[in-house]
Amino acid sequence: MLPEEWEEPLLQTEEQIPSTLVILSFDPKIEASLSIAASSVKENSTSGADIGIISCDTEDAAISLLVRLAGQRILPILLIDISADSGFNVDTVARMAQEFPAVPVVAAVPCNQDDLEYEALCTGACDYFIKGAITPSIFARIRISSSNYRTAKSLAHENAGKTEAMAQAIPIAMMLVDRRGTVIGGWNPAAERVFGLSRHEALRGPMPRVRWTGKEETEAILAKAASGHSISGIEVQCQRADGKWIDAIAFFTALYEGGELRGILALFEDITQRKQAENALRHSEVQFRGVFERSQIGMAIVDSNIRITKANSALGEMLGYPAETLAGVMADQLIHPEDRPDVATRMSRLLRDRISFFTSENRYIRADGRTFVGRLLATLFSISPDGPHCVLFALEDITLRKMAEERLEASLTKLRQTTEGAIHAMARVVEMRDPYTAGHQERVAYLARRIATELGHPEDVVDGIYFGSLVHDIGKIVVPGEILTKPGKLSPLEFALIKAHPEEGFRVVSSIDFPWPIADMVLQHHERLDGSGYPAGLAGDEICEGARIIAVADVVEAMSSHRPYRPSLGTEAALDEIAGNAGVLYDREVVHACVKVFSVHGERALRGAD
Repeated sequence: MLPEEWEEPLLQTEEQIPSTLVILSFDPKIEASLSIAASSVKENSTSGADIGIISCDTEDAAISLLVRLAGQRILPILLIDISADSGFNVDTVARMAQEFPAVPVVAAVPCNQDDLEYEALCTGACDYFIKGAITPSIFARIRISSSNYRTAKSLAHENAGKTEAMAQAIPIAMMLVDRRGTVIGGWNPAAERVFGLSRHEALRGPMPRVRWTGKEETEAILAKAASGHSISGIEVQCQRADGKWIDAIAFFTALYEGGELRGILALFEDITQRKQAENALRHSEVQFRGVFERSQIGMAIVDSNIRITKANSALGEMLGYPAETLAGVMADQLIHPEDRPDVATRMSRLLRDRISFFTSENRYIRADGRTFVGRLLATLFSISPDGPHCVLFALEDITLRKMAEERLEASLTKLRQTTEGAIHAMARVVEMRDPYTAGHQERVAYLARRIATELGHPEDVVDGIYFGSLVHDIGKIVVPGEILTKPGKLSPLEFALIKAHPEEGFRVVSSIDFPWPIADMVLQHHERLDGSGYPAGLAGDEICEGARIIAVADVVEAMSSHRPYRPSLGTEAALDEIAGNAGVLYDREVVHACVKVFSVHGERALRGAD
């Protein structure tokens, strides 16, 4: 019978009840590994109870502890180390399972000892795990196995009415069979669902066909269960009514009434989907390991404390260390001290806010003390759904690329300076021939640049408009000087020569491959929105953006300055002119931007410095 103190908690939500893992082992490494894994579970868990861990090195100590726990609201689990050097074996499992039938027993076995695993399950263990392969996900597995074990034990000792009610509710296939494996009762809805047979069809028929992973056959398992042994947690394959095989975990325990065998309670938990997920995960891990090891990019797995747990050979070569020596190294120690705060801030956000990834370019230190520039991609992931978060580092040495970019940037800067010098030289040509309009193009350029900035254009576009403004009157080099400087009214022929300067300017600058549409600005700066401008009578959107800005700046500067044929009309008159013709001759948004520029800068809008 279950101890009275442990019966009541089974009817409640087990996740709300704390568990204590009692370890029976001489090996202190087991307790240490389980404690670390339990800490990770607690750190990353959003629900569930804590897991206590207590270690014992004798059976008497374990028995005494389990007796004390019986009087507390705690669900104990007994873990027995049955490796060759532990001093405990499958007989220990059998004795403890018989002494404490209400306590689930889990066996810790060495790697590649399948027979030992099977023997442990057949002598009373509800589950097992491999020593040296302890991860946080092992606690979820132990909880499930223990819960199934307690459910089986509880059902085996309840009265028939209560057993039937509980059987209807549990999600595990349940049936009652005799010594020969004939179904004599039970067969709950879960069994109907798992095996594809109704209760009516299953009763008085044979138990579903089972493939055992060990040496035992069904008859031997049933005989062992009938003799009083609880057989728990054995992985098997069961055949459904449609012939398909499923993966399951089997539990067998005898039901006695008045000293006579009433039947053998058999439970089968369908784990087909879990096995498929495990196989997929195993396949994925193999693929990841292959990519990780063979990658030409330096890669490392880093824990939440920024400590490297594994590095590939490419990262070792990049940093000048054997890859295996990087395990245990704090990742930030490989980063240049001045760049560590940047990476630390990004890592903190990655782990705290659970963003998917971040990238950064920083300096890293090789084993010989030299530095290089690396591009880091850090990605957040979990090895298992219940496991702690880790970070995958992918580091690429971009030192040569950065050097090439710097050389290219220097070349572009020099080319830009040369281009700007050429444009300024072209602008001076016109002003040397027309002293009365000296500085006109520069003032237009200053104002046009401010208007373009006010309109929110990108810096590169603003630069293009500025340089287009500097040479917008370059075509006047073909106009005779005496016409440019004539103080009186121009004749129709003279004015026709003046009106030809946009086209002449276009011919001059169109042969130069500028990175901006300067030729179009020069050609169109006297066009007007209503089509009344020259030389082509363009209208609306036919006029490029730069030309529409230069047109407004040109008019404002011309009216605000002295000319040989008239004195200055003043800035106020110039702004009245463009405001009065906004949307007719001039672009409305450009006019509004120009007015705003003058409201902020005043006359300084026509000068380079604020």
